[in-house]
Amino acid sequence: MNKLSNTSGGGGVASYIDATQPPQPLLRNGCATPTQPLIEKYETALRSIPAPGTGCHSALLGVANLGIMAGVRERDLLADIRAAIPTTGRTVPDSEIMTAIRKAQSDVVPAGEYTRREYRKPAPAPKPPFDGMAYRQRLIHQGDGALECDFMELSGGKLPGDPVDDTVHLLNALYSPQDVLFTGDTKDTAVDTVERILARLASGVPVPPHIVPNPMTGEQGLTKDGKPSRRCDATVAQYRFAVVEFDDMAKGDQLAFWHSVITRRLLPVAVLIDSGGKSIHAWLEVNLPDADAWQRDVRDGLYHPITGRMALMGADRACQNPSRLSRLPGHKRGVNYQSLIYMNAMLLKP
Repeated sequence: MNKLSNTSGGGGVASYIDATQPPQPLLRNGCATPTQPLIEKYETALRSIPAPGTGCHSALLGVANLGIMAGVRERDLLADIRAAIPTTGRTVPDSEIMTAIRKAQSDVVPAGEYTRREYRKPAPAPKPPFDGMAYRQRLIHQGDGALECDFMELSGGKLPGDPVDDTVHLLNALYSPQDVLFTGDTKDTAVDTVERILARLASGVPVPPHIVPNPMTGEQGLTKDGKPSRRCDATVAQYRFAVVEFDDMAKGDQLAFWHSVITRRLLPVAVLIDSGGKSIHAWLEVNLPDADAWQRDVRDGLYHPITGRMALMGADRACQNPSRLSRLPGHKRGVNYQSLIYMNAMLLKP
């Protein structure tokens, strides 16, 4: 424990003067608010000043320091020291005494200001602002050379390995049969249970291109434009996943970035999906209780334009709403398949 601390009423120099107490009566030498220990030390030092030529000059500063600490006024300090210097053949000029007093005044806090605040631990220096793009580049560098096959290993080798089977694997692993999901094209709004979606896929219906990762209520709500829809923020039933996508990053850099994030456990990455184009879609498992928590942790947390870590690293801020579309693995997009390249087996249990 720091002996200068007085937070518990203990000793230490800080306990000598308490600015919360009323001023004490003036003492004979004009001291403003001294305490007895300091005055006694000051008076003892006055009586101990050696004769000129035998260490008097060096002693003056020590006496002046104690006088300033005790709150002795300047003119009284000069008079006290002048009178205390032993009379010998050499006279100490007032200018020499005042030099010591001025030095003490610059080095010592007077009694009226000598409070425990002088001994508080200095405030820590403010942290530098988060440089998101520099941090992103560092993660890319650390994961440089990562390939999609490396994520199969990170998934514990439990992925199907064939994009055609990815849809069924994803739906079975993440959702219950009665969860209501949107799967379809950008203009579709119909929703259905996982059980019926899987039945349609089993009958040969092609895998649709998109999915809203968060389960829906199945009821109609209003979009932000005031239009009725079963696929909108107002109809989200469970706030389980936040989507992250980078539009300005080469695909190889995206793989390197997410490889670093996953291996270093920087974010709760649940799923990575190759869009079949230029991007990787990540689903972060957030498991929030309601829309207010989503606003706080995702919109104002991850995606705030000034303080959000994902926004500052260049993630697409259009992904901040809970009914955001993501690519559904297993859909054939041109000549390529949208594919499931990573699933966190530790976070996602059937």
